[in-house]
Amino acid sequence: MKIADFGLARPLTRFTGEEMQTTVCIGTTRFMAPELFDKEKSKKIDTAVDVWALGCMFIEIFSGKRPWSHIPTVDVNCIYYELFNKNPIPIPAGIPEPIVRIIVRSCDYEPGNRPTAGMILNELNNCRSAFL
Repeated sequence: MKIADFGLARPLTRFTGEEMQTTVCIGTTRFMAPELFDKEKSKKIDTAVDVWALGCMFIEIFSGKRPWSHIPTVDVNCIYYELFNKNPIPIPAGIPEPIVRIIVRSCDYEPGNRPTAGMILNELNNCRSAFL
């Protein structure tokens, strides 16, 4: 399986053909890293936001539940509240412990503490015998 994100794509300016930074944050709220909601952009936006989303995908893949599944879609502002208060993302029961550890590290509120995708791949390779 390959996962691709086009979040780094930038539109070209009409006159110069140069890249232009987008300021609109588009995404699925349940999968978005907290720094994407920082109006002052005090934290650098980089691939750590994708690692957060990957941790959220693992929640859905291994539990069949969406991240923040206890919050109805119509109450999306409640997810902002959870992120603003730095509440840990709820991890449903039944997810294997090695995956829980990956999710916890991937959904760390400090982007610099999150593992890289390569580190996650290594962890998955190390624990795949638990799934066979």
